[in-house]
Amino acid sequence: TTERMEQIQRATRGLLRKVQQFCGCEYLVFFANVLENESVLTAISTVGLSQSVQNRMPHFNWKKGGLPENVADLRTWDIQAHHHESLEGIRGDNSHFFRQVSCIIPTTIGEFYRGVLVFGPFEGRVDIGREKAFLSEVARILGWFVLVKLQYLSLQQERERNKSTQELLIHQLRTGITPVATQIQTANLMLRKPLTPESTKLIKDWLDSAHHISLNLGKSAGETVRSHVLHLEKSDLVFGSYPLSVLVANCVEAYSREAEKKQRELILDESIEWLPNAEIDLARLTIALGNLLDNAIKYSFAGTAIYVRAAARTGVFVSSLDTKGATIEIEDLGFEVPLKEKNLIFQQGRRGIMMARMGRIPGTGLGLWETRSVIEAHGGEIDVRSEAVPTRPGQREAHKVTFNIRIPLQQPN
Repeated sequence: TTERMEQIQRATRGLLRKVQQFCGCEYLVFFANVLENESVLTAISTVGLSQSVQNRMPHFNWKKGGLPENVADLRTWDIQAHHHESLEGIRGDNSHFFRQVSCIIPTTIGEFYRGVLVFGPFEGRVDIGREKAFLSEVARILGWFVLVKLQYLSLQQERERNKSTQELLIHQLRTGITPVATQIQTANLMLRKPLTPESTKLIKDWLDSAHHISLNLGKSAGETVRSHVLHLEKSDLVFGSYPLSVLVANCVEAYSREAEKKQRELILDESIEWLPNAEIDLARLTIALGNLLDNAIKYSFAGTAIYVRAAARTGVFVSSLDTKGATIEIEDLGFEVPLKEKNLIFQQGRRGIMMARMGRIPGTGLGLWETRSVIEAHGGEIDVRSEAVPTRPGQREAHKVTFNIRIPLQQPN
């Protein structure tokens, strides 16, 4: 998968180089979303930029750039009239470098894949109003070339994950059925002999054991397919360099509507925009972070805010000083996580917090287990802390609960 992404980036760079030579611009950048329906885009490829700038590339936030969510509205989008507004979409590390771009042109494939072509300063004077039709067509052609390849790559990755899930499910079912068959066969052989109180007890024990395993298999079959692929090892992951700022922003965007429905406000701190690139399995880590956001929405109190931020120490953002890893915090106001449950909630099927308030909060108890599995397979760490918050007389007790995950920026060779 990493090689296929690098092939897309190389092919895109080749096209950008031809456009640069023809148009005579200082540099070009093409931003796109790698996963479906994301509104925060990563830089897929560039030409004309120094290595120092490439090492600290910003991302592009479609909504903060004021770009229309409705694809049909792009047909009448005036790149000149909205230029200064579009500049606000370039966010994060080194964004100040791109304040002098000549034009920003959006493009899409259907409803789920977005791209933005950024032209740096032109060598000579160029009338953007006169050339915008040509520049927009260049962006459209380049966008289709790149976005179709990204869409195909996403389908390939999904197919590979489904195949590995299928193989694991088959293995688990065989593993579960084998002892059932063995125990029933043993009981059947013992029934052919004269029965004694001892042998009768053994037969009952064998059949009870087979019945217990059968019930577990039935329960397992009723769970989601995803719950069967949580035992992750490093070899199960597909690593590639990806901006953590983009991953976190897209996750928060994806869960914002659910939070709003439940009367919670999901707040993305500006410190997230400065998170660096890291070698990660994008699909797995997206699921892991999504589980934490879903957990925060479920267990926080209505009318409260959920904060997502990069790690801070005494109020000062320090992630930029850490060259080995990045730390992300998700903080909500809700039920206490007792000290004795801190480790239990990360175990398979354990929900904690008075068994999810005696069943009133839906869930399988698999989300945090999966999250820990993904984080640890990355070589990272996850922890939770809970502290009481002063409340007014008559108000219920509240606790500030903070999940803290740390991800290494590079994977060992």
